[in-house]
Amino acid sequence: MYSKLRIAIVVLLSMAIYGCGGATEPSNSPSDTSSSSSSSSSSSSSSSSSSSSSSSSSSSSSSSSSSSSSSSSSSSSSSSSGELIDYSGIDPVKMAGRPKTLRSNFTFTEGPIWIESQQALLFSDVRENIVWRYQAPNKFDRYFTNTSGTNGLAVFNGQQLYMCQVEGRRLMTATLPTSADDPAPQVSLVTDKFDGKRYNQTNDVTTRSDGNIYFTDPAFRPHPLELDYLGVYRISPSNEISVISKTLQPNGIIVSPDEKWLYVTNAERVERFELNEAGEALNPKTYAIAEAGIDGMTIDVAGNLYVAVRNGIEVMDTNGQSYGVLLTPNRRATNCTFGGPDKKTLFVTTGTGGTLVSFEMPIPGAH
Repeated sequence: MYSKLRIAIVVLLSMAIYGCGGATEPSNSPSDTSSSSSSSSSSSSSSSSSSSSSSSSSSSSSSSSSSSSSSSSSSSSSSSSGELIDYSGIDPVKMAGRPKTLRSNFTFTEGPIWIESQQALLFSDVRENIVWRYQAPNKFDRYFTNTSGTNGLAVFNGQQLYMCQVEGRRLMTATLPTSADDPAPQVSLVTDKFDGKRYNQTNDVTTRSDGNIYFTDPAFRPHPLELDYLGVYRISPSNEISVISKTLQPNGIIVSPDEKWLYVTNAERVERFELNEAGEALNPKTYAIAEAGIDGMTIDVAGNLYVAVRNGIEVMDTNGQSYGVLLTPNRRATNCTFGGPDKKTLFVTTGTGGTLVSFEMPIPGAH
């Protein structure tokens, strides 16, 4: 009896233990298996989705990084475009815009020069003794008056203006204000004589960044001459005046962008001088033969010359070969310069009809 009771107690204890243990054992029922599998699948899917999302994010990040790198590379190239752009192969004449007449009721316009600080163009109406100022799109005002036939203009260091006076037979200067709202400054004398003799007819002027000044002195007006030659002159940074040439028929004058060359128009030719470190002009050679009626000129950053001729602006490459002529219909061009916010507007003055004309150009100007 005792033995049976003992067995029954053991069985009951075993059942109680198994029942509790079963609550903690993994279930093997079909529904639980399915649930477990679904949960596992869901977890796996979530993990896969997360992995896919991470991969996609990584790919997107990589793509974005690549795009950013490409954009950065492009921006870098663009930001230094002034230094890196190769202008070879660009034909300035073929790619120029059509001429635009800005105003045409002057008498005889000449000597245009761009004033960066004022975003304005100064140019001479020689026979009216006025230097005009033009501000886009259509503002014109008399900047200097009673100018003794001022013709060629040049600016040094963005602020010091030089003026060749035909009737005054002298070179004058003025320190320009930085604001276009300020009045025109007073004008003072630079030089009116060489070796004690009056100049013939100071005509055109250009400057170099070290302070050298170069100007031409032809004789187009019928007045008694004290000098027995037509000269090209240099004023050094220490204000010493010397003759560069006595054998030319000089007119326009310009310094190259690298400041190693000086160009002077001479009848129907363009002469080129080497400039040494001090700014002395040496070894003149004929650089190019231009079309008839050669006058003033300018130059772009690629070294192409823009020479005023009878029917417009003849453009010459760095070897002196002509691209052709930018036509100013029925008007004889007298001079030109670059200006505008990007220095790609070529301003042209004319004698006939006293007109100011502009062309939009593919290469920015150096002057």
